Amino acid sequence: MFLLSIPALVTACTPDPACGPGTHADGGVCLPDDAADGDSDSDSDSDSDSDGDSDSDSDSDSDSDSDSDSDSDSDWTVCADGVAPFESIQDAVDAAENGDVIKVCAGVYASVTLARVELELRGEDQATTTIDGGVHTAVAIEESTVELSGFTIFGAPGDYEPAALDVNASTAVLHDLTFSGSRDPDSGWVVEQEGSHTTWEAVVFEGNERSLLEAYDGGSVTMRHSVIRDNQPGPDTSIHAMMFVRLDEYEVANNLFYGNTLASSSFSFQSATGTAWVHNNTWWGNSGAGALVSPNSGVLVENNIVANNVGSGILAYPGHSVTYNDAYGNSDDDYATMDGIQPPDNLSADPRFEDPDAGDFHLMSGFSPCENAGNPLAGYNDSDGSRNDMGAYGGPNGSWP
Repeated sequence: MFLLSIPALVTACTPDPACGPGTHADGGVCLPDDAADGDSDSDSDSDSDSDGDSDSDSDSDSDSDSDSDSDSDSDWTVCADGVAPFESIQDAVDAAENGDVIKVCAGVYASVTLARVELELRGEDQATTTIDGGVHTAVAIEESTVELSGFTIFGAPGDYEPAALDVNASTAVLHDLTFSGSRDPDSGWVVEQEGSHTTWEAVVFEGNERSLLEAYDGGSVTMRHSVIRDNQPGPDTSIHAMMFVRLDEYEVANNLFYGNTLASSSFSFQSATGTAWVHNNTWWGNSGAGALVSPNSGVLVENNIVANNVGSGILAYPGHSVTYNDAYGNSDDDYATMDGIQPPDNLSADPRFEDPDAGDFHLMSGFSPCENAGNPLAGYNDSDGSRNDMGAYGGPNGSWP
């Protein structure tokens, strides 16, 4: 059928003696030779080449290669089932160039080291995408600039492996992560940070049997909108803390700490230096904690709620700045002071959470004494412009992502 159409097309375009050059007869009318198919060439389609697209090559796309896309970028996707270019995160990291984004499908992956690189490592979802270091460090970041998100990070390092996540001489943005299942409670940390700057956002620590964070040798920590629950930090007698930050620059704000069990005489938060800020957090239902902060800390503590803990509430020794907090219902002193006198501008009142047993620590609107009771300076106001509410949902960053 196709072969028969060719002569017909040629006959139609054969010049008629009665018509001028470049024309042909069609039903007794002279038409230009290209009028039969409505274009300016001699074939039966609407373009100027020999295939069925609108370019000048022999494929079906708009570039000059033989594939079906319009670029030449490498694909840095990792899938454990083999459907992507990489099955190993480490292989993708080793192949990528600075500035690349590595996307990781749901699955379980072996440990990875990021050394002297600038990369974003993005898991599909922290509930379904796991980096499991086994008895080794799961993620090591060394002299790098990294954004890490969308993973559960599991590691149970032994005595010679420092942490599930080890950050050394680096800058890291860490968000939408879960740290779970780290063991060996007698030594080590879930996260160890040395000489680095880290920003934490929407991170969960749960079900760990190690102390959670050690940060030292310079750098900074900013932690917001994170949940620290159901951990059992071990009895490491040299550290005595759930979180131990030996830095001059840090901010721990708008986080929830609840249901954790600490070793006897430990502290929820310990700082060996102090020009930093712990504010608008909620500590509730923890046991074994000696106090919110340690005796040798000069950190600014304000707008927090520390309630229903087994142990002391907030340590308010000389040199501490403890203002506009609520400490209530703790088994020992709500405010541990040298003279036994509660510091001014603080409350000891039931905060009246919505449903703390179900993990809802929002204040009961219109009933909580912690509503509009934080630092009255305008810079501390809630996002709606009202005075600071104490606790994890108050202040300028009180609206969680």
